[in-house]
Amino acid sequence: MKKLFGLLMLVAAFTFAANNANAQESFGSAGLEIALPIGDFGDAANLGIGGSGNFEIGLSDQFAVLAHAGVLFYSVDDIEILGTTIETSITQIPLQVGGRYYLSEQKEGLFLSGLVGVHINSTSANDESDSTTDLSFAPEVGFFLNENISLSLRYQFITSEVETIDPVTFETTTENQTNSYLGVRAAYNF
Repeated sequence: MKKLFGLLMLVAAFTFAANNANAQESFGSAGLEIALPIGDFGDAANLGIGGSGNFEIGLSDQFAVLAHAGVLFYSVDDIEILGTTIETSITQIPLQVGGRYYLSEQKEGLFLSGLVGVHINSTSANDESDSTTDLSFAPEVGFFLNENISLSLRYQFITSEVETIDPVTFETTTENQTNSYLGVRAAYNF
């Protein structure tokens, strides 16, 4: 509930900033995403591929607020246990808001961004599935090749809680875990 409240506060701040934006440019983008899982997440999943959309509202020539939403599908190796193959899949839906700073001016050259929000994670094994909503944040660096094409690289942190059960005492313990990935995005801006 705290995560949802935090996200709603970010959306409210984004909406406030959008309503107070002066004559600076607002635009959207659609992009192809590639995600390379890192650490423990890299042990569970292989390469992720998906798409995303951004909407950016310019507040000045060099600063903008943005909203980001997408979907990523990860390839996962099937697991074989006692001669039975378990087919698994992982899907993530990032919903984030943030800010972007242009080193020269909007839609030109190098930019730095920060995103915060949630990742809705869905894991399925055979016919059973489980989903969680976890807090996420990411620093990003990117470059506009021209007014319509941009490339960016971000380091995505996803914080989650993992419950484990001791097989002897049946006690449940909860650990915090960071599922991270390195994301590359090629986008068309319109």
